[in-house]
Amino acid sequence: MDRVLRISDCAKLTGTTVRTIRHYHHVGLLPVPGRTGGRREYELTHVARVLRIRWLADAGLSLDSIGVLLAEEQRTPGPLRPDAESLHDLRATARSIEERISELRAQHDRISALIGMAESGRGLRALPAGIELFYDRLVRAVSDPEALEVLRREQRLAELFAQRGLVPPRLGTLVEQLTDEDVALIVEFYTRFAHIAELDESAIEQEYEELTALMLDWTRQHCELAEELVRALPAWTRRRAALKPLMAFTVLLTSDARQREALHRLSPIVMELIEAAADSPAAADASQAAEFPDEEPI
Repeated sequence: MDRVLRISDCAKLTGTTVRTIRHYHHVGLLPVPGRTGGRREYELTHVARVLRIRWLADAGLSLDSIGVLLAEEQRTPGPLRPDAESLHDLRATARSIEERISELRAQHDRISALIGMAESGRGLRALPAGIELFYDRLVRAVSDPEALEVLRREQRLAELFAQRGLVPPRLGTLVEQLTDEDVALIVEFYTRFAHIAELDESAIEQEYEELTALMLDWTRQHCELAEELVRALPAWTRRRAALKPLMAFTVLLTSDARQREALHRLSPIVMELIEAAADSPAAADASQAAEFPDEEPI
């Protein structure tokens, strides 16, 4: 006859808790032993059952799946041979574990990056170092306080995008190619954009046109670099469907309707760049376009 055990003894022998064993009773995984003198008497068969449950649970199986497997085992004495449904659950569990492993690897990479930032003295920032250096370069070139505030708002927005994985490190390498002349043009744009609300109504339309022409001329003079900048972005952002929600974020850059209109006037230039960069492999679009799965690529 097996040695009689208390529930606490069963918990200790199986490395679990009394509460867990009672839960196994509640869901029907573990038979409830009878009472003697008001106390339930556990036997080694209960210990073996709990260990088996924990062995399967540690492999990642849900308690429901374990219940199915153990019921099948009781119906068919001998080595456990899972039926089709149980085998499906096992494979699904394996896939789920693989996904969690991928998530943990990605989390490990992010933590490693944060450690690297902390050790380098950069601070915990999502923006690639090259982009931060580019913004530092612009800040040094901007003398107008209002233009500087616009620049700082854009930098904060870029940090938000970086936290979502939308600012690849390669962009930092690309913006290093910008010349002092390019920086001067960008500073001019920021300055005029910052003061657009101060213009007379009679001059505003011409300012829209000039700002648009300013950026259009630059993209056409630097078409290869501009297209490379677009290609460096995640593939789903290079789709027509992405433009509207991405442009919506520009509200964070603006303080009045005129500034929003100025940015809206730039959207055709963005579309021209997207169309020029649309020769990216279709497979890349399919793999990275989860945010817009129902839209057709350009």
